[in-house]
Amino acid sequence: MVKGALDFAGGMVVHMSAGYSALALSILSGKREQTSGSSGPSNVGYCVLGAALLWFGWFGYNGGAAFEADTRAGLAIVSTNLSASSAGLIWGILEYYFTKNVTAVGLATGSVVGLIAMTAGCGFCDAWSSLIIGFLGGAFSYMFIRMREVPLV
Repeated sequence: MVKGALDFAGGMVVHMSAGYSALALSILSGKREQTSGSSGPSNVGYCVLGAALLWFGWFGYNGGAAFEADTRAGLAIVSTNLSASSAGLIWGILEYYFTKNVTAVGLATGSVVGLIAMTAGCGFCDAWSSLIIGFLGGAFSYMFIRMREVPLV
C-alpha cells in the first residue's frame, strides 16, 4: 500500500508557501489602521478584472500541469471551471442571505476561492466532485469571513 497525497498541479506547495508568507507578513505588519469606515476595495472594477484574469490564467496553470493535451488536461480545465463557478455561486447566495446584498467583489472572491480549493485535485476529480469541492470551499470561506466580521458572542 502506497501512502501519500495526490497533488496534480503543485497546489499544495504553492498555496502553503503563499499562506505561510501571508501569515508572516501579517504578523510583521500588525493590525491595520482604519482610516475610514469602509475596508472594501478602492476599485471594484480592478478587483473583478483581476479575478477574471486569475480565472483565465488558472486554466493554463491547471490544464498545463498535465504536460500534454489529453483527457486529463481537459478534466483539469473543466473541474477548475466548475469549482470556481460553484464557489462563486454559493458565496453570492450566502452573501445575499446574510446581508440582503450581492456584490461583484463577493462573487469574484468566491470564484477565486473555488480556484484555490480545486487546484490540487483538478486532474483527479470528476464534475460532481468539483462542484462539491467548490461549494464547500466557498461556503466555509464565507462563513469564516462572516465570523470575523460578526462575533459569535
